[in-house]
Amino acid sequence: MLTIIDETMKSLTAVERAQIDLIVIRNINGERALLPRSFVGKYSVLLARSRAGKPLAAALGPLYSVPSWTTRAPKILEEKLPLESLFVPGVVEVVLTNYKLRLAQFLLLRKTDPSAMRGEKLFIQGCAGCHATRSPAGEAQVDSWVKAEALVKLRGVATSGHPSAKGLPGYGDRERRALTSYVDALIEQQRR
Repeated sequence: MLTIIDETMKSLTAVERAQIDLIVIRNINGERALLPRSFVGKYSVLLARSRAGKPLAAALGPLYSVPSWTTRAPKILEEKLPLESLFVPGVVEVVLTNYKLRLAQFLLLRKTDPSAMRGEKLFIQGCAGCHATRSPAGEAQVDSWVKAEALVKLRGVATSGHPSAKGLPGYGDRERRALTSYVDALIEQQRR
């Protein structure tokens, strides 16, 4: 996929290329994976049409996004991304964008607390892919799970782990504290 991205970006100016830090892969049903551009640069992410010489049969289409996590699992696990969500069957769209444009409502305006900033990164990479939707106009919208009154519930999830999310990495105490700091900062930001 890096070859496709590089070829697509050739026509962009240096400033435009520098602003692309997020790759969004989507299928016809709206399932999507949010991949940091740095991740795609470090690890192979393929758009596969076959496996072991046999075509991948899918009602959604023949292309699957496949990160090569099995050959470099220890390093990829350090990225703290929900790996299972990166496998998208029936890929119909690959969008080059950036976090600031796509997920503006999730970003902290004040970048003064290092723990909250770590939590923001964990949330953006591990949670926002499922909890952010796009309006017809293209801007990011926050679903009801992330609105101010529901953010308080996230504090419990940050402590105990997400009960129904498959493929999320295990977070240690430091990550849980960072997520809690992030949620507290986001709640405070939304009160203003």
